[in-house]
Amino acid sequence: MSLTEDEEPQDQPLAIQRRPGAPDRIFTGAALVTSAEGEVLFSVGSPDRIFAMRSVTKPLRALALIRERVFEPGVHLFDELAMASGSHSGTQMHLESLAAMAARNKVDLEDLRCPPRRPLGHDAQDGLTRSGGALTSLHSDCSGEHIAALALCSRLGTDPAGYLDRAHPAQQSYEYYIAQALGIPDCSSVHVGRDGCGMPSYAVSMRQVAQAYAGLERHPVHGGAGLIVADAIRNRATLYAGHNRYITSVIRMSEGRILGKCGSDGVYVLWWAQEGVSAVVKVADGFHGAAQPVFPRLAAETGLYFPSPAPPFFTSRTEVLQDVGCAF
Repeated sequence: MSLTEDEEPQDQPLAIQRRPGAPDRIFTGAALVTSAEGEVLFSVGSPDRIFAMRSVTKPLRALALIRERVFEPGVHLFDELAMASGSHSGTQMHLESLAAMAARNKVDLEDLRCPPRRPLGHDAQDGLTRSGGALTSLHSDCSGEHIAALALCSRLGTDPAGYLDRAHPAQQSYEYYIAQALGIPDCSSVHVGRDGCGMPSYAVSMRQVAQAYAGLERHPVHGGAGLIVADAIRNRATLYAGHNRYITSVIRMSEGRILGKCGSDGVYVLWWAQEGVSAVVKVADGFHGAAQPVFPRLAAETGLYFPSPAPPFFTSRTEVLQDVGCAF
């Protein structure tokens, strides 16, 4: 299958890896910084590059959980929103919190349709081996999102069977709030596939995603729900992701001034709520570590705050990444 002229991305060099000291790999892709009004403040490659949002969709889905009153205000609200919005590492802490979340919301774990997936990071994997336990759907980094979807089914009074189908009432509810965040009437004209966990994945432009996150906490269309989701991420970063994760480090080292989300295949978004600005990076070959050194440069080019020294870079398996730097 070949690309048409309109489909071919205009990708540019984003990052370079030197081993040992000489250029070894050059990673291409696109990156941009956008205001909540849609003004492109800086870009490399095309700001209108189409990409699959993957797990970057999760905090936007979480808007439905507030607006539909799935999770009520209370002591567990931030825990549940963080796990619904994030991609956790699958540690014992995460597994216990997810099981408690399911119990509180009367979710039957047998209804989960996310496939079992090995936890992220050596510590979590070693813990699973030591315990002798079986790999389950809870270990999937997307299980919090799936538990939340089943809780949404309960709130809507609909059968959880088929909850991953786009036509299911739970997915229709999600799409309504995702479309609002993206600034489009609905998702009928959006190409939709499936993420690795089975959830629908939307192919939209980087500019649309950046604008959505730039206004997440302040846009009146969200009725304050975006601020609640963001505060959960800000205050529960370890539940949201885990130790030795780039997003966790950015949130903590910036003291919550910068929030973010990553998705499979080299997709990252960071947003600065106070400034109403967001940055999105898509690495063409999907290598996570190539996106991370781009963000300090994007911040420098646009005068945005970024922690100094910058957070360490990590692979998707939570190993420290060496010798990778920005290529522009």
